[in-house]
Order: sequence, then C-alpha cells, then structure tokens
Amino acid sequence: MSHRDPVNGQVQVRVRDNIRNAPFPLLNLIANTGLVSARSQDLFNLETAAVWGPLTVQAEYTANVINGARVGTGPNQGAVFFEGCYAEAMLFLTGESRTWNPKTAVLNRVQPLRPLRLKPAPDCDGRGFGAWELAVRFTYLDLNNKAVRAGRLDSATLGLNWYLNANAKLQFNYDYTQRGEVAARGHVHGFGTRCAFDF
Repeated sequence: MSHRDPVNGQVQVRVRDNIRNAPFPLLNLIANTGLVSARSQDLFNLETAAVWGPLTVQAEYTANVINGARVGTGPNQGAVFFEGCYAEAMLFLTGESRTWNPKTAVLNRVQPLRPLRLKPAPDCDGRGFGAWELAVRFTYLDLNNKAVRAGRLDSATLGLNWYLNANAKLQFNYDYTQRGEVAARGHVHGFGTRCAFDF
C-alpha cells in the first residue's frame, strides 16, 4: 500500500504499448486519463510467483484510488477507482528451473544447463544451445470510473526467450491489445525483439 500527495494537486494515468520498441516519449499512448485534480492517491498492490520445475507462474494486481477527484471544472467525483492485473506462465523447454533468493526476495537469473557453445571444447561435454522458454501473458486494465472514461485494455502476449548463457538472452514477443469502452476503440498488434546483456 502506498499513500501519495499529488504533484500540483493532479494525477494522470497513462499507458503505452506492451511492446516497447522506442524511447519512452516516442511510444504511442493507448489509454490516458488526462490530468485529474485530486486531494490524494492510494495504491494497493498484490504480487505472487511460484515455480514448479521448468514452469514459472506469476501474477500481480494493482488498485488505484484517487480521492477528491475532479475532471476539469466538473463536480467533485469523490473517490475514483482504477484497477489492473496480469497473469503469466513461462515454461522451459530445455529443463531449467528458476531459483529463489531469500536475501533479496527475487528470482535468481536463469542458468542454462547447456550454455550456447557451437563448437565442443576440451573441458566440456559437447555443444550447447542455451535455454529455451515459452511464455504467455494476459493483461487487463480498466481506467473507466465515474466521469473519467479513459478506456479498458485487454491484451495477450506470446513470447519466446532464448538464454544464450547466464548473462545474455534474446526475446521475441507478439502482443495483441484490444482497446474498448472508450470512443476511440480498436486493436493494437505488436511484434518486438530484444537483446539483453546482464553482468
């Protein structure tokens, strides 16, 4: 739970595409409440994750309560409520399993059982093709409440992750988002790739 005093007495909730393929200011907004005058803001968050062998599942829920909300010069709306959540599942095809670090309360980095090695080395047991992981994620966001009608988003993401070794990975994601319950309804299709190095 987090209680906040709005900057200059205003709150704004903005959402961009799930596929991030440009610097943040260049990404299209697909939902935007605009500036909402507010007395205070309360955020509530629940998150969980579990690992069963090669399967990892994770989910998160966030509730956003804007107290004393007012849109433009309109009447006081009282408390305005927004909510969003996601659930995802990831499955290693090559037998790896994530481990938990109790000191930092996070999942450790993935350690491929057979890191990428195209040519056998004298001290290794042959070639390695890294760790391959399939992923699916569902996301829901509702920014409609009282006088604020910023829309509702439902999206599904399919992903393929290739961990070359413990410090490098390639990600491939396809995302489909449906934008509804707002004047500008529509669909957003996105495909993104990412190369990440972590040391």
